[in-house]
Amino acid sequence: MNSKKVSLIRYFISLFYKRIKNVPVYFYLIKEIVFCFILLIAFTSSAKENINSFINDNEAINHKHSIEINNTIVSSDDILKSMKEVGQAKLTKFFFDIYQSRLLTHSGKYGINLANTNLEDQKITQYNTTSKKAHHEITNLPIAFEITYLRNIRREYLVNETIKQWQHLTFIESSYASYIQILSDLWPDIKKGDKLLLYISDHSSVFYLNNEYLGEINDSHFGSLFLSIWLSPNTTEPKLRKQLLNL
Repeated sequence: MNSKKVSLIRYFISLFYKRIKNVPVYFYLIKEIVFCFILLIAFTSSAKENINSFINDNEAINHKHSIEINNTIVSSDDILKSMKEVGQAKLTKFFFDIYQSRLLTHSGKYGINLANTNLEDQKITQYNTTSKKAHHEITNLPIAFEITYLRNIRREYLVNETIKQWQHLTFIESSYASYIQILSDLWPDIKKGDKLLLYISDHSSVFYLNNEYLGEINDSHFGSLFLSIWLSPNTTEPKLRKQLLNL
C-alpha cells in the first residue's frame, strides 16, 4: 500500500475524533488500534491482489515454456528427452569457437533421402534459383536442432548471416524474404552459454532460448529452409554437415 492511502486513512480517523470533546486518553489508544485494524484490512486486500497477479503471471510464463502438439502440452525439456542425437559439431573460425550444435530425431537417424542424395540431382531439382521450391523437404519429422553459443552474438549479425547463407545456397529471395522480419523480432541478442533450440514438426517451427518459448512460425517450409544452412550438400561448412548427420 502506498503512503498516500495511509495518509488518507489517518486523515479521516483524525476528523472523526476531533468532533468528540473531552476525549479520555484511552480514546487515542483506541484510535491507533482502529487505524492499525483498517490498515491491516487494506494491506490484506492489496496482498491478495498481488498474490493473484503473481499466480496469473506464473501461469502465463509456464505456458510460454511449452507448445501444444495434438492437444498435448510439450515443453522444450520433454522434446529433448524424447529424442536421440544424430550427431553434433562445433563451429570454429580463426581459432575462435563460435557454437556447438547438434541434430536430434526420435530414432537417432536422419533421412537418407536428404543426407545421401546426389549433389548434381540436388542442384537441378532443389537449388534451381528459378524454381518455386528452392529448398529440400526434411524427412524424419519431428526434428530438433540445438545450438549452444560459445560467444556473444548480436541479433542483427545472426539475421544477416542467415540471409548470407540462404544467398550462398542460391535460394530465390521470395522463398525467405517473409521470414527476415519475423526472425528479427523473434531472436534476441545472444550471450555466451545461451542455447537456441528449433523444433520442427509437420506444420510449424518453434524456437526456444534456454528452455523458454520464443515464438512459432506456422508453416511447413521454414524448417527445411533454415536447416538447409547446415544440412544442404552445398553448405559452407561441409565438415559440420557430416558430423551432424553422422556420416
